Amino acid sequence: TDLGFSAAAARHSLHLSGGRIDAAGAWLLDPSNAEDILAVEWQATRKGSMLEGCEAMVQGLRGALDLNGCHVTLRQFDGESQRWHVEMPDGSIKSIRPRNLYIMP
Repeated sequence: TDLGFSAAAARHSLHLSGGRIDAAGAWLLDPSNAEDILAVEWQATRKGSMLEGCEAMVQGLRGALDLNGCHVTLRQFDGESQRWHVEMPDGSIKSIRPRNLYIMP
């Protein structure tokens, strides 16, 4: 885009703002969203690597610190919430943002 954001970040901001261009632009320019923007741009470069059934490790959670380091299996991506439903080691399902999942090689 002309503001220097990737197409992935622009699409993400439009999705979050319900398609309202003015709100999407404001979201992109809000410094508090910088981490989310970086995550979306990073994820766009790795788009093919996050697939259902992949193994990942949870990292960087702030609210549920006990989940950091857990090995999980990607089950389904929820496009509306922009989160992966992952299966935890105990079989429970959690919803986690892609930026908090490190795909295991």
